[in-house]
Formats: sequence, C-alpha cells, structure tokens
Amino acid sequence: MSASLPLILLIDDNRDFCDDLAALLCSEFRVESAQLPAAALSALRNRRPDAVLLDIDLEGGESGLDFLVEIRRAEDAPPVIMMTGDRRIATAVRAVRLGAYDYLTKPPDFNEVSRVLNRALGDETMLRRVHSLERDLADYQGEIVTRDPGMLRLLEQIDKAAPTEATVLVTGESGTGKELVARRIHRLSPRAQGPFVALNCAAVPSELIESELFGHEKGSFTGATGLKHGAFEQARGGTLLLDELGDSPPALQAKLLRALEEMSFRRVGGSTDLPADVRIVAATSFDLEELIEAGKLRKELYYRLNVMRLHLPPLRERPDDVVVLAHHFLSRFAQRMGRPIQGFTPAAAALLHSHDWPGNVRELRNTIERGVILCDGAEVDAPGLAGPVGFGKVGAANYEDAKNVVVNHFKREYLTMRLREARGNVTRAAEASGLARQSFGRMCNEVGIDPTEFADR
Repeated sequence: MSASLPLILLIDDNRDFCDDLAALLCSEFRVESAQLPAAALSALRNRRPDAVLLDIDLEGGESGLDFLVEIRRAEDAPPVIMMTGDRRIATAVRAVRLGAYDYLTKPPDFNEVSRVLNRALGDETMLRRVHSLERDLADYQGEIVTRDPGMLRLLEQIDKAAPTEATVLVTGESGTGKELVARRIHRLSPRAQGPFVALNCAAVPSELIESELFGHEKGSFTGATGLKHGAFEQARGGTLLLDELGDSPPALQAKLLRALEEMSFRRVGGSTDLPADVRIVAATSFDLEELIEAGKLRKELYYRLNVMRLHLPPLRERPDDVVVLAHHFLSRFAQRMGRPIQGFTPAAAALLHSHDWPGNVRELRNTIERGVILCDGAEVDAPGLAGPVGFGKVGAANYEDAKNVVVNHFKREYLTMRLREARGNVTRAAEASGLARQSFGRMCNEVGIDPTEFADR
C-alpha cells in the first residue's frame, strides 16, 4: 500500500464492519481502525491521520459526539465524518454543530464514503494553505490581507509611495479598506513615529467642518468657549487622512487648497498663519470626475490631491480574497471572544463564495463576527451566515436540501475556477485543488461540468 495515500482513521467498535470498509477503501486510502477510544486517541497522537470516520455509538456506551468534541479541541485537528444508524436530522445537525465535517448513515454507501472523504481532504488542504498564507501575509502586509494579483500590485505601489511626501488619493467603494491603505502609508513613511489622524468630512456638519480641520480661537463663534486644535494641528509631524472630502462646501475647498499649496493654515477666528507639517492622504468613494462636472469639487483641489492615485477594487472582483479574509476575521473574532472555532462548514463556505458582497470587506467582517457569535460548535455553519448574506431560498429549505444547494453551488464555483486556471487540464486542476485526478473528474460529473469547455480559455 502506497504511503502517499491519505491516512484515514476508522473508529468503530465493530471489527468486522471496520475490516469490510477498509477493504472497500484500500484503493484510494490507507485505513487504520480502532475499536476503543484509548486506542483511537493513541492513533490520533502518533499517526496523525488525514481524516477520521467516527461512529456515534462507541463501546461501553460512550458517545461519539463527546469524542468528536475532544478530537476537535486538538491543534490541527483532522476533519471528522460521523457515522450513525440514526437517520433523524436532529442528530446530524448536532454532529455538524459540534464540529463534524459531515455525517453518513449506516450502512454507508461506498461511493458516498469516497466522495465525502475526498471532499473533506480537498477542503482541509485548501484551509491549511489559507492559514499558511494568512500567517505570511500578516507578517509582511500588516492588516491588508490579500492574495489577489491586482491587490498585490497595489501594495507594491503603496510601498513605493509611502516613503515620499507626495499627497495620495485613495479611491474605492465604501468598505473596501481605504483607511487601512492610509494607515499602511503612514506606517511605512518617515512620519511613522508621528500621529495618524483620520477625519471623516462627510460625517461633520458643514458649519463645523472648518473648525474640525483648522481649529478655532476662543470666542470666534457662538459656542467657541475655548481654543480648539483642529485636525491639521493634531496630525502635526504625522499623517492626516481626509475621508470623503469631495462633498465638502466650496468655501472650505478653497481654504484647504490654500493650506495644501502654502503648507500653512489659520484657525477660525485667528489672525496668525500656522505651519501645516502634515502628510495628506485623501480617500473617497465618490466619482470625483462626476463631482467636478457637477460643480461640487474644485478642479484645482482635485489636481492637488491627485498626485498619486490608488484604486481599491471591490471584493466582488477579488473572489480569491473572500476565503482568505473570512478565515482572517474568524481567527480574530474567535480569539477575541475566547471561542474554540476552527473554521467553516462546507455549507457556510459555499455561502461565502456565492455572495456578491456589496458592502465589501466591511460587510464580510461583520458577517463573520455575527457567525462567530452564533456558532455553537467548532465550525461556523450556514445558518449563522445566511441572515446577513441574504440567501432566502436556503433559509426556507430543510437542512439536507439547504446543504445540498450550497455545497453544489460551491463545488461548481470552485471546480470552474480551477479549470479556468488550468485551461481545462484536469490533471493540473486536480493538483492545484489537492485532489486526486479521479476524484476531481468525478466531482465535475456530479455537478455537470465538462472540463473540455475550458480548454484554451
């Protein structure tokens, strides 16, 4: 038997059942069995199986569900597939909520066992790659987590602009991470030891925005009971992020243009010019060219801000980043809340892949936080995400139908992506997926995908 085949640990107190199932699976997997929990724990520690098949009813009346929880507590725990003669949906739901990858009813169909094992192994391989990539990204890219080629090129531009004093204009839809870009520019600049100040101009009433930017003198207007230092003074020696500046009043735009060109400003009610020792980063989700056409933005100010322009693409144009960011946020929120959550069920992963994310990274982050809050087991499941993601059809179906809908959707999306990358070459697509070629081809047949359609695309 080839040592390169995946190792499956079969935990069941019926030795004959173990021998029969092992014989059926031996062409695709190495199978070792354990009839007692103590032997199973020893095998988990010493043999490090790639996946586990676990019976719900163990010898001595011990519950396989309790043993499942114990397995999932371990670091780098393998995926666990439960086996049960209990066909009630409540049992299956409880198993999945406790961290089971999937469940099979006994006696299991050999083809179904093979399909579930191959899917679990493929998902686990992808998950470990994501975790490895996330660790690397955290080391080298700070808070900007991505593997999208366009975003990686953007990071190179950010890193080139950061050491200069050039004004940077960051554009992109709401929720794409414009402030993160500004903070990265600050961190990598000679001003990193100075303050970083962010002012959301759209959130400040028009009558107060000038005071928020430049400050005011005592008595300069009703309610000015003391001296106020504005954002320009607060950011002295550092970086000032002006968010959504494009919709500010024309009079303020003129004063801001003067401040940028002369690098000095005057407090409201003041008579002395003060030095503006700041690096300016402007950010907006508006189409600035349209604002200019509408007469809402001064051309001169636009040209002054648009020295180095960086555009953040929306998340729907970065599908590979969804899984990376989802696991990044999952790890952050699980640690913050003290929850032992390992990842996402296949149904939850399919929901994440299927959504267009109109709210971009901010929406994804909030969705994952909600999923962690509602999670009862070791993995976030689809019901915890379906509300904010808005999959009405899934929410209306029973558990089994809902799972099939989202899992099949995920299969089609994932297999299609790999085949496009490999230009229809099934062998290369399977290798990139961490799956055997035979398994990859079988999964394509299951969801009606013809690999030849992707040749030379």
